[in-house]
Amino acid sequence: MDTTILDDFGKILMNQVRDMSVQEYEAIADGSVRAPRLKELSQRLMSLSDKELLLVNDVVMEVIDNVLFNLLNTLEEEEDEKLNLLYYDKEEIPHNIVKLSDGLAGELFTEDGWIYKFSKYPPVYKI
Repeated sequence: MDTTILDDFGKILMNQVRDMSVQEYEAIADGSVRAPRLKELSQRLMSLSDKELLLVNDVVMEVIDNVLFNLLNTLEEEEDEKLNLLYYDKEEIPHNIVKLSDGLAGELFTEDGWIYKFSKYPPVYKI
């Protein structure tokens, strides 16, 4: 298993998908969004108590992580039939990400998983 390529992919996924999604949620929660439909959501969030807002934050983080898990699980289940995920290294050599892992969705979680290693935001769950 080539952990360098897997980790390169995981870092991209954490930085450009997970962290950006969390940042978008934070912008809604703190009222810095500009889109009218998001401003309305922002106003509704700001009307919540601190306790309710903490619950919403946990739910949002859990959903973001579940979406990533489901995406990676789908890539693994459908690999070779319908989907292939290729990662090109610095020499432009393609690597099938699914084949490099013994459980792609599992790369997210654990103390040495992608979330802990590469995300700016800790997971809601505790290991």
